[in-house]
Amino acid sequence: MGAFVVASLSGGVPTPFYGRHHLGWAGLAQRGAYPPHSRGHILQESPLVARSVPEVPMEMPKASDADKARFRSLVPDLPEVVIKPMFGNLGAFVNGNMFAGLFGPTIGVKLSETDKTTLERTEPTVPFGPAERPMGGWTGLPETWSGEGDDAEARARAWVEKSFEHVAGLPPKAPKAPRVSKK
Repeated sequence: MGAFVVASLSGGVPTPFYGRHHLGWAGLAQRGAYPPHSRGHILQESPLVARSVPEVPMEMPKASDADKARFRSLVPDLPEVVIKPMFGNLGAFVNGNMFAGLFGPTIGVKLSETDKTTLERTEPTVPFGPAERPMGGWTGLPETWSGEGDDAEARARAWVEKSFEHVAGLPPKAPKAPRVSKK
């Protein structure tokens, strides 16, 4: 592989070059290099410099039985709601779309932009999902609500119900096509 450099042009956006020719990330991928968001692959190579991004494992905390029981108690008990296990945690779905999730002890909700902004301005919310890559569009309910008593449970239940109402109004998720075996 020849020498290429990832140059920063116009506002710090990295742009790949091979000699004097602009490649784009697809051109670099053909030569065995990958864009910055690809972990563990070479980002820069020149006759003098080669570096790679270290592989960082994502932490996936498991929910305790008490966390799972609390999550189930907050999710609306309706026939259209389905609770599924997800990576040692739980997700609550309506019409194939997830509206609430459990990640370790944290309960996350998918709200309309207005409700999300209101919740984040009025309560000490937390990011939802792995610290390395929180889920976009999701808000983690305040962790202090898990031990404050009935008032906290009522507030958490109200936000989970708002999440349900918002996601129930979205178009149903199309079912996945069955996999065809490669025999």
